[in-house]
Parts: sequence; C-alpha cells; structure tokens
Amino acid sequence: MNNILDTNKLTIIVFPDYTGGNFLLNSLALSDQSVFTDIRVAGQQLRQGLSSKQKLDFLIAQCNKITSDHPWKDLDIVHNYGRNTLFATMNNGQGLFETVGHLPVDLIPYFAFSYELQEVVKQELNFFTTAHHVNQKRELIKIFPNARTITFVNYEEFLAERGKNRFQIDILYPEWQKIRAEHWPNNPPADEQEFEQLDDAIKLNIKQAFPNFYQMSMDGYEWRKKFKKEYDDTINSEQDLIWDVNNYLTEEDTVSGIRTLYDELELPDFNQEYISKYYHAWQSALKNN
Repeated sequence: MNNILDTNKLTIIVFPDYTGGNFLLNSLALSDQSVFTDIRVAGQQLRQGLSSKQKLDFLIAQCNKITSDHPWKDLDIVHNYGRNTLFATMNNGQGLFETVGHLPVDLIPYFAFSYELQEVVKQELNFFTTAHHVNQKRELIKIFPNARTITFVNYEEFLAERGKNRFQIDILYPEWQKIRAEHWPNNPPADEQEFEQLDDAIKLNIKQAFPNFYQMSMDGYEWRKKFKKEYDDTINSEQDLIWDVNNYLTEEDTVSGIRTLYDELELPDFNQEYISKYYHAWQSALKNN
C-alpha cells in the first residue's frame, strides 16, 4: 500500500468543468508508459499489452458515438467514481473519490486498492486523476504527497466558446422550464449580470412569483464567483505544471503544448499524428454534443 501512496507516477489534472481536462488526460494516457483511468481499459493494457494505436482507435470510436441523442458523459470513460475507476477500492467497491471528504485521510492507507492500480504502480506506469475544486486537489495531495499536478489557466475564452455553464445547464435549466413564460428567453441567466439584463417585468415576476428560483439563482451565482476566486488563487500559489487552455483554440498549439507536457512528465513516445487525430475527433464530438 505504501508504494501506491508514495508513487511519483500519479499526475492530478486540476481544471474547471468543461475546459477539456479529460481530453488532456486521455492524450497523456496514449503513451505506452501510461494507462487510462478506466479500470477496464487499463486492465486490458496490463493483460494484453494495449498499444498506443489501439488506445487511439478506442478514443476515436468513443468520440464518433457522440450525437445530440448520445450526450458527452466524458466519452463513457470512467475517471474517478464507481467500480470501474482505476481507483476503485476492494473494501466497498467504491472509487477513491467517494471516500475523499467522507473519511479521515489517515484511514486511506488501510484501503485495499484494485489489483490493476497495484500493478500499474509496480510496473512504474504513469496514471492520472482529476480535480475540479482546490479542496479536492489538496485532499489528494495529502494522500499522494509525491503526485505531480497540472493546473489549467486562461480557461475563460475556451469555456465561453464551448458555451458550457454547469450550474446553468444542470441545475437552473430544469427549474427554468417549469416557470418560464412564452416570451421569456429559452435559457436561464448564466450569471448575475445576465439576470440584470432581463426585462424589468421578467425580473420582478421571478422575484415575486418564484422566490425559491430567484434565491437558488443568486446563491449559485455567488458560489461560482467564490469557486473561481479560490481556483484562480491556487494558480498563483500552488501550481506545479500548467496547461494554457487557449492552446485548445488551435490544433498547432494543442499539439505543441501536449508535446511539452510529455517532456515534463518524461513520457518518451510523443506521437504528433495521434494527438492531431484525437484532437480532430474531439472537436467534432464537441460540435455534435
């Protein structure tokens, strides 16, 4: 167990939702010296010697499945939660992330991690996990003190271009559909600024007739501002490696940035052709979603 917790082959990728963290993880996992976080694919590599080309073919096939009727769901590749994550524990069949935050960190060494993770560490293969919140990252660093981190910076433009706001889509939108009048916008305001831009009559109607929705919106907007401040503060004080999300705006910058990370992580087999092919498949999937 101590070998797992002391490993320096784990890299934690720290990123806000919808900024391409799993794309970067999968790109690094294409190396022959790395494994995917999905225990089913990692196990196949350990047992059968899954090649980089086979891993690329798998990723492209998953990207090609994405349509408006088959939503994103991280390409149906398990990363952090449940029985099919590399971090699944044999104690209760849960992933490490179901444990972090619910049990004292000093109990983690007594957990029995999966055979696959034990084998990955034994073979000194690189493996990865993700964190969306600074507190989650800090808890993971307590468990894996020698882990590397890659922190995403300059994510606003890519996030705006992708048009994703998890609070707006997952939480506000279903409630908005219940109260929305015919002449209201199709989507709820994404932040406080957009709320203030609504017609005065709509704002008054929401505040008076739907106070629970109004309060939920205001609380959510405030939480997102706090989350962004906490995240941005860690960029300045707790970073190891960084990933400039503006790289995703062009294929050339994406490939160049990933090449740099391969060098930083001492992955010897960067393949420009594979990264380019995956980038194009990923971009197509984003447009289809």
